[in-house]
Amino acid sequence: MNHLSSEGISIDDVTPESSLLLRYGDSHIAWDYRASGELATLRKALFRVMPFNASLLSLGDAVFSSKELQNGNFVGIHLRAEPDWPAFWGTPARQMEMHAAEIRRLNVGALEPVTNIYVSCGDKTAIQTFRDIMAADNYTVHDKWTLLADRPDILDTVNGLTFDQKAVVEYSVLFMRVL
Repeated sequence: MNHLSSEGISIDDVTPESSLLLRYGDSHIAWDYRASGELATLRKALFRVMPFNASLLSLGDAVFSSKELQNGNFVGIHLRAEPDWPAFWGTPARQMEMHAAEIRRLNVGALEPVTNIYVSCGDKTAIQTFRDIMAADNYTVHDKWTLLADRPDILDTVNGLTFDQKAVVEYSVLFMRVL
């Protein structure tokens, strides 16, 4: 808290209405959507700027309801590896390193370690790289393509979506248990 104090911020200043964004020197940003109070407005705001509709949310439900994600808890990750992502916000390799470290830290001493990981990303190669990294520690990395492989009709529908529509589908998977 010394750094916050030097900025004139006390812990009493942090409330759901006045949340705090923590920036780490490694470009990894942590944000607690539950504590921030942002969920009440976030989905509404996205409805106004993105083509949210019942069919996209239904596709997200189909991914989320996969037996692989319903078999206990899972960690959800939004990995930004697309060409439009500014590298100064964290290269894919750096993001993978930070996510891997955090997942491992999360499981230290856990009675029921979380070994299932869902990765939201538009780059299959980046997902496979992360899958390879995590497989060494017996983690299973899932994505929309692997989870829908046994439902080719739904997978074809998802593959036919625009980039932004796929983002809506993945958003609903990542935040299904939070919302």
